Amino acid sequence: ARELAELLATPSREGATVGAHLEKLSLVANGIRGAAGGRAVAAALPSVPKLKELDLRDNGLGDAGGRALAEALPSVPKLEELYLLVNGLGAAGGRAVAAALPSVPKLEELDLEGNGLGEAGGRAVAGEAEPGGQRPGGGGRPGGGGGAALR
Repeated sequence: ARELAELLATPSREGATVGAHLEKLSLVANGIRGAAGGRAVAAALPSVPKLKELDLRDNGLGDAGGRALAEALPSVPKLEELYLLVNGLGAAGGRAVAAALPSVPKLEELDLEGNGLGEAGGRAVAGEAEPGGQRPGGGGRPGGGGGAALR
């Protein structure tokens, strides 16, 4: 993941960074683990300002990695989909992600399936949602109902 951050920040021939136009980043089951893995992905996010979809499922980020990632979410304000399935997030990771949700106003889908958020983490995430799984003030696509669908 550290190498990815460096690659995305590399200037291209056009003068922008390599990641400047990237809209989708899938790092499914890439062994991005713990705080170090979360920090490495977080370091890459400022290099991908147009990112709309980030898929980090099945990486084992844990609470520390989840917190590191959550702290960097403001650097991707166009993010619409965030997949954090099966990452070992507990209550602390859930609370960190929940606290970051207002910084990604266009987020329409957040998938946290297969994590052990527990009641505290689940309540924190749900606290950012209205009944029906919709987050108030979400960006919403035309015909998409707006808000973030929480899973």
